[in-house]
Amino acid sequence: MGFIRAGRVRALAVSSRDGSPSIPGIPGAEKAGLPGYDFTFWFGLFVPAGTPQAAIQRLHAAMVKGLAKGDVRDKIALQGMDPTPSASPAAFQAEINTETPYWAKLVSDSGAKVE
Repeated sequence: MGFIRAGRVRALAVSSRDGSPSIPGIPGAEKAGLPGYDFTFWFGLFVPAGTPQAAIQRLHAAMVKGLAKGDVRDKIALQGMDPTPSASPAAFQAEINTETPYWAKLVSDSGAKVE
């Protein structure tokens, strides 16, 4: 983002289908002529298996509260990211479950091997 803001790099599009409010003026892949291209990244909090549900809910609530703070949102947006939490721990798990087959196939098709 520093290079883009300094005018040293011209961004043609963001990798997600739609543009990002954190990077106004740069189109999403769809508008840039890449239909079907939609690659995003995310950050998440993980806990060990068996963590009590009440603890998971408290952690999620604290994360949502932190991401609601203007200064935190601004710092994240400066990096070109959208500080949008999952609706719930179950929703986050559902997102992971949805993405896993795609990435597993991509790795398998690439021929990459764990060494």
